[in-house]
Amino acid sequence: MILSKIRQKRTSNIMLCLFGLVNLWFFYIEGTITSPTHYMYSPVDDLIPFVPVFILPYYIWYLYQAIPMIYFYFRSDESFQKLMLFSVLSFAIANTIYMIYPNGIFLRPVLSSLPDNIWGRWVEFTYLKDTPINSAPSLHVLMSIAMHLSIVNYPPFRKVWIVRSSAVLMVIICASTVFVKQHSIIDVILSCGIGFLLYLAIYRRRAKKPLFA
Repeated sequence: MILSKIRQKRTSNIMLCLFGLVNLWFFYIEGTITSPTHYMYSPVDDLIPFVPVFILPYYIWYLYQAIPMIYFYFRSDESFQKLMLFSVLSFAIANTIYMIYPNGIFLRPVLSSLPDNIWGRWVEFTYLKDTPINSAPSLHVLMSIAMHLSIVNYPPFRKVWIVRSSAVLMVIICASTVFVKQHSIIDVILSCGIGFLLYLAIYRRRAKKPLFA
C-alpha cells in the first residue's frame, strides 16, 4: 500500500515536471516566433462585440487552473495525473501547431479607443504584455476544458452546484477570450475540437487497467 502510494506520487511528480517542460517550450516559442505568417479570422469575429469587463474572467483563468492542480496534487493522484496528461498534451499539440503554422490575430481595438476606466486600463495592460501571436489553438480554452473535466470526473465533486458552477465558469472564461479580442472564434472552435479528442482519449477510454498503473 505504501509502495503503491510512493509510486503514484512519483508519477505525479514526473507529470508535473513534464508540464513545466511544455510551458518552457511555450515560452521559447513566444520568444522566437515574433510575427505570425497566418491570421485567424472569421466574419463571426466582427459580430462579437468588444466587452472590456470580460478581462476579469480572462484573468480568473489563472485561479481556475491553480486551485484544481494544487488540490488534486495533494488529494488524488489519479485525478492529478489525468489532469496533467490532458494539460501536457494540450500544450504539446498547441506548441507544435504554433511552430508549424505560426498564427495570430488582428482583431484588437487601437489602444487610444479603449475606455478610460479600470477595465480599459486592464485590457491595455494585457495588450502591452501579451502579443497577439500564437492564438490558435487557445490555451485559455484548452486549459479551461481540462480543469472542468478534472472537476466533474472527481467523485467527491460530483455535486450539482459544483458541476454547474464549474461549467458556467469554463464557458465564461472561454467567451472572455473573444470578448476582449484576444482570440478569434476559430481559435475557440479549434481548441474545443482538440479538447473533445483529449477527453475521449483520457476520460472515456475503456481500458482493463488504470491510465497510470
